[in-house]
This record gives sequence, structure tokens and C-alpha cells, in this order.
Amino acid sequence: MEKINFTDEAALLPKFTSQKSFYNKAIIKRYYNKDNIIIKYELYSYNTLVLILKNNNIYLNYNIKEKDLFSHTTVKHMKEFLKQKYYIHKKDINNKKDIIKNSKSIKEMEK
Repeated sequence: MEKINFTDEAALLPKFTSQKSFYNKAIIKRYYNKDNIIIKYELYSYNTLVLILKNNNIYLNYNIKEKDLFSHTTVKHMKEFLKQKYYIHKKDINNKKDIIKNSKSIKEMEK
């Protein structure tokens, strides 16, 4: 396991939607190693961890209620985040089904 040197966080800003803002309801937390390279992202929607992006893998937080994980707004946050950070892998993330198909559970990351 790679050691974390420091973290920071910022609001998710819309780039791939006509929406002007997410009103600080979607926050990205970044984890850096000793070389200041990002080794993990966490996406929070309404102060709840919903998704982790680590080692080019998407992990969903199934430890919360499904209605919260897949609410309309939270899915918008996840789609936007993944289009910004995961698009380099040429995977289309357009809806809840695509998110589920391309992800694993956070529990799998902890193994």
C-alpha cells in the first residue's frame, strides 16, 4: 500500500454539462504520495462518500443506501466526475447502468 503524503479537496466544477454549478454539493478529495502524484480520488456528494477512483478503477460505496448512492443528483455528480477523471480510458459513462458496469464495490478495494 502506497503511503499518503498529503490530501486536499475542491468542489467539483461542471465541464461536461450545461449546469453552471453544483453549489459545493460535490467535493473531490485528492490523495498524494511523497512525489506529489495523485494516487486516489474520493468523490463526496452531499457530504457522503459515493465513489473512489484509484489505480484506474472505480469503486462505489455500497455501504450507504442505494437510494442515496443513485439519487438523480448524485448520479449527475458521478457522471461529471468520471467524465473529467476517467475519460482517458475511453469508457463512456452516460448513466447509472454505465457507472455500475464499470465499477467495483469499495469493499473490493479494501482487500
